[in-house]
Amino acid sequence: MDPQREINNKDFMYWETTEHNHTRKTSDWYWVVGIIALAFFVSSILFGNYTFSGVVLLATVALFLSSHREPEHLKIGMDGKGIYINKDHYPYETIHSFYIEDDFGVPRIFIKSKKILMPLIVIPLGDIERDDVEFFLGYHLDNEKIEESLFQIILEYFGF
Repeated sequence: MDPQREINNKDFMYWETTEHNHTRKTSDWYWVVGIIALAFFVSSILFGNYTFSGVVLLATVALFLSSHREPEHLKIGMDGKGIYINKDHYPYETIHSFYIEDDFGVPRIFIKSKKILMPLIVIPLGDIERDDVEFFLGYHLDNEKIEESLFQIILEYFGF
């Protein structure tokens, strides 16, 4: 994008990418998760906390099932009205700021939303140029350093 040019409502950016980097889980990974879950399950039974044991069981089954799922294919678009992710639309009025992080692997856009239930939206950049996206979003939003939560960093470290 030419930095001298102004952006108007007819300008549009589009790219396709995957939801996240998918890592294949080895049988060792399943054994470790199963042993940890079994330890939590048995200890909760021993302490008489049957509700927690049920939650551990359900969470383990959900974790095993979701570990096989391939990442979703995302279609990302941006125009003068907002950001589009597949069929979801995020108007600029509902977004506080953005930050493009490219320190660890695949560059990602962190979108800080004004919504309570979805405070952080993470969009992988894929093959599109970082500077073009930063220029485009900088025209509509504030560029503010946004940190990823420790929980998300831990999940990514363990291959989620």
